Amino acid sequence: KIGENDTANLGDTSTLADPSVVNHLLHNRPQPATA
Repeated sequence: KIGENDTANLGDTSTLADPSVVNHLLHNRPQPATA
């Protein structure tokens, strides 16, 4: 979902061992190229 920029549908991340990793992935994902 992060790669598809569909962050509204990540689901329940509270069961992850470290839920803060989701924020790390969101802030450090590659941005789409602009034409």
